[in-house]
Amino acid sequence: MSPRDLERSGKEAAREARALLAALVEQLEDDPLSSSLTPIVGTLFAAELADARALHGVLDDAMRSVRALLDGQAAQTRPHAAQALSRAMAQLHPARAVLARSLGLETQREGTAPFLLTSSRVKPSAPPEGEPEQRDASRMELEVPIGLEGDNRFYTGTTDDLSRGGLFVATDDPLQVGTELRLSFVLPDGYRVSARAEVAWVRVPRYRPHELPAGMGIRFDRLSGEDERAIAHYLEERPAFHYGD
Repeated sequence: MSPRDLERSGKEAAREARALLAALVEQLEDDPLSSSLTPIVGTLFAAELADARALHGVLDDAMRSVRALLDGQAAQTRPHAAQALSRAMAQLHPARAVLARSLGLETQREGTAPFLLTSSRVKPSAPPEGEPEQRDASRMELEVPIGLEGDNRFYTGTTDDLSRGGLFVATDDPLQVGTELRLSFVLPDGYRVSARAEVAWVRVPRYRPHELPAGMGIRFDRLSGEDERAIAHYLEERPAFHYGD
């Protein structure tokens, strides 16, 4: 992934987060929370002229400020504000994480309740019990940071595999089936995906030797045409794996 690709995905994330927070400022009007949001919107404007290292600093500063608001009582008593703040975090986290990795900087998990990832990466030889039999035939192993908003909360995790229809996130604490999500992640080629999604199925932890990783299967919903093409192109360029490989 080139520095230019990283900067592009980071600036796109900053724009989306800025739009979410600016809209929230207008909704809140004279609410005291509005005055705390305005400087964050200004910080995100600085992303437009930043190089990769400066951009990481902008995203990091914005995330710390948004996180502080999320943890405060003002957001906790305003569900619409918590939702917008969580969605902004979901946009910013993956972009900041890939920038940090590229720049050799340490990363810290951000989130009101980050996922606890399991260590197992065993491929299934058959569809695990309780999972739908009808799944995309072609999937690709993919481990990249992902940010999610669901039920007005922000979560972080790491993808485990990707298909045209969705992805899997390994976690010991999966969300309930049917939970609606907003998610964002950056493909290794630098393309940033931002989409609506839904938890389609879960695999609960069993803590057995050679057990498949616990987690949740997420189904994309309302992918843009550009996102669909980017995912399809990425998958076509690499060999897929299937049950029984």
